[in-house]
Amino acid sequence: MAHESGPGFRRHVNTACSLAFALMNSPECAHASSASATRAACGRLVNAAVAAVGPDLDPGGKDFARFAALVSAIQTGGESGAGSYSDTQDGDAGCQLEAALFLQQLALFAPQTAPPDRLVRRLRPYLSAKTPGLRRVAAATLRHVCERDAGAVLRCSADAVGSDVGGYGTSHGGGLEADLLALLDGYGDADAKTASDATRALWLLTRANALDDPAKAAKRLAAVALHAPGQDWGGNEVDVTAAEDAGSGERDEGEGDENAERKQKFQELSGRSAPKLSTRVVAAAMMSAIPKLVSNHPAHLDLALARSSPGNKWLVGVAHAIVDLGYKLATCSVESLRPRGLAMLTNLVCVLGESKDPDVPGSSLLEQFQAQVLSALRAAVPDPTTNSFQDSPDDPSTPPNPIADPACIVEGMALAGEALTNNRVTGGDVGAVRRIVDFIARPAVAWLGRKENGDGSGMSKQTESTRSRLFSALRDESECAEGITCRVRIATLRACAVAAVHAPEALFAKFPEGVSVSLGSKWLLLTTRSPSLVGADLVTRSAVAKDLARAAGPTLEALASTSLRKSSGTEDGG
Repeated sequence: MAHESGPGFRRHVNTACSLAFALMNSPECAHASSASATRAACGRLVNAAVAAVGPDLDPGGKDFARFAALVSAIQTGGESGAGSYSDTQDGDAGCQLEAALFLQQLALFAPQTAPPDRLVRRLRPYLSAKTPGLRRVAAATLRHVCERDAGAVLRCSADAVGSDVGGYGTSHGGGLEADLLALLDGYGDADAKTASDATRALWLLTRANALDDPAKAAKRLAAVALHAPGQDWGGNEVDVTAAEDAGSGERDEGEGDENAERKQKFQELSGRSAPKLSTRVVAAAMMSAIPKLVSNHPAHLDLALARSSPGNKWLVGVAHAIVDLGYKLATCSVESLRPRGLAMLTNLVCVLGESKDPDVPGSSLLEQFQAQVLSALRAAVPDPTTNSFQDSPDDPSTPPNPIADPACIVEGMALAGEALTNNRVTGGDVGAVRRIVDFIARPAVAWLGRKENGDGSGMSKQTESTRSRLFSALRDESECAEGITCRVRIATLRACAVAAVHAPEALFAKFPEGVSVSLGSKWLLLTTRSPSLVGADLVTRSAVAKDLARAAGPTLEALASTSLRKSSGTEDGG
């Protein structure tokens, strides 16, 4: 009735509170088997009253004091204190759910009564609750509070890390971000709404943290994305020996409280289990976006301005840490994480592409990271003509017919193109330019060279076969989904277009004449979005449409550049 009445129920708030107090203090509620259900019903009544009062709820007023006292009694079981937090019992879980909903109501209707520090401390334990309703309310409320002020949430959650004030601390490391990732890790597949709210809150927290300290934001996520045995989700070393010693008490009998304390100590020391691959990929994807998240702040992009600005946590000042983490992702042993590492490096090069090094006049800030970029590209798509793939029967770990990961090709091509643009990373180094162009040309020759007279590049048949297999996703639509092949081809054509503008001699030296002609025709098909290159049903897909938009400018510039080059060659010949 209270919910249906809406704001009209406000005039009955005092009566409802008195009724709830009477029920909570009744002997039946203290001793009956249905006591928890009665307390939960009182909680629903209080939440309806809070919704009826709405924004007019005064944190210093009588109504708020009564609501808070009632919810505290509902949560703890009244004056006796029975029924403290344990979501393993249905009745207590219902009471805890109403207490969590009370916090949600305050966040929505009366935010002045619920500052972020109070909300975060009380909601964090619900993220790991066994009851779906508690997790759902906690994730939704945290998302709302983060949308309101993610910076305040970040500050108060950082203060609470490692603390146990009021039972709301965490011993697993990593802060609130790790708690939300653990929620996705354990229950993300079971509840799409909860997973969506948790992911949204994570993005908001990551952005707020990145604006304050990009390296810190990346390291927090890297502790999960690059999780190593013997570490918690905050990247801290776990004393495994101490954990095992504490856990040994589980085999002892008759020790009572001492044995229970050992069990609790074992859980605190051992922390969470290793994150799932899907959770690591989510963390890596958020890491890769950090450079973009701070791209609108001038001090993050200009080293001279950053040095004159207060603080020392600007992106240009911690770029080495971002490059280091991106490189670790791009070269790690987990194939699904490598594209995110390449994307992280690409975003950094794109964001800091125009940044100059004030200590070296005329030099780009990114030139100092040339070695990491080249190494990341080499690891993304190994060259079968080098020692990267040696078909050795004595080495079972070496695949006889390696196939390049399409996602690595797409992200690698993007990184190569950004690195070549205006010599951002190469600094005009001929050797570096040649290696980047070689990375771009290999898949293009494998794709376009098959239509010409053989390979035309002088490679042996074995090497040609291996390279053909390596780029099979680019050559043959039957090897993978049509959309994947389309994205790989667009990325390759865009990278070739960038190379044709910024390093034309190096690019066309890699191509036989027939491949060069074929490349030009492909650029024309790309600019017109011809169905022969991009299927009509693929153009409207968001990922493909974004790829086409990014490729349009470089492709038109390449067509104009090659036309001028041909005209100049004709005039010289005449």
